[in-house]
Amino acid sequence: MDLEHLRTLIAIAEEGSLSAAARRRHLSQPAVSMQMKALEDGLGSRLIHRGTRGIRLTAAGEAFLVHARRALQTLDAGRAEVEEVEGLARGSLRLGATDAATEILSDAFLRLHARHPGIEVSVEIDATGALIRSLRQARLDLVLGTLPVNEADVVEEALARERLGLVAPKTARMTSQSDLLAREPFIAYPRGSTTRALIERAMAREGLVARPVMEIGRPAIMAQLVASGLGVSVLPESVTRPFIKDRSIQRVAYGRFRVDRSLGLLTLKRQNLDPSARAMREILLASRRI
Repeated sequence: MDLEHLRTLIAIAEEGSLSAAARRRHLSQPAVSMQMKALEDGLGSRLIHRGTRGIRLTAAGEAFLVHARRALQTLDAGRAEVEEVEGLARGSLRLGATDAATEILSDAFLRLHARHPGIEVSVEIDATGALIRSLRQARLDLVLGTLPVNEADVVEEALARERLGLVAPKTARMTSQSDLLAREPFIAYPRGSTTRALIERAMAREGLVARPVMEIGRPAIMAQLVASGLGVSVLPESVTRPFIKDRSIQRVAYGRFRVDRSLGLLTLKRQNLDPSARAMREILLASRRI
């Protein structure tokens, strides 16, 4: 039994005429008639009745139509599952992430590789805004960035929260936060970045003023610059922890000044994720830390 014959029978039932079914199936009308004859011969029963009022299905045709539709639905579902399996077996994933999100990624990569070792992953590290532009240009499948982005076409799914604190070189004379910021050069996040805006708002609330001498979007490098004595900065605890442990930098007491930020998964509304991207999204959401 030819599956194309089943599709033609469904077209006849839904269109109500051989000519309309032929147009829908991109066949000639004689080809449609031949398909129906072959299907009827195979089943040993008439499926359609040609009358003065057009084409209608016989009782046998109506009964068989239900199974024809079910068979094609099952076939389509099976094909979709095969494509899903094949996509996960040898798929690819283009991921964008901010420097701050790399800690989240390490564990997610291990889980993805354990489940689907055939997926090839490429990662682009950049600021959240630049990564969203690449997402819109279909150059990336998923983005891990700093929240909120407040873009109408972007879906935000929070994954983790982290605290940022003021840190200084080990040689810095510790006074009040305001005196320290007035005295020491400030190593800042790039202008226009979400984290820069969060820090500036937190400083404004406490009446603090910094003197930026450098803008850089790599927290690990920023921490190294603080340790070298270049200046002070506001950095994530996850980045500064090893530097504080070996006493190359020192944490300034929080007081009332503190910065909390969220990291999350970013996709576009109405974006169709391929199997590899869906698998990674499921892993990230399952391990969220909020």
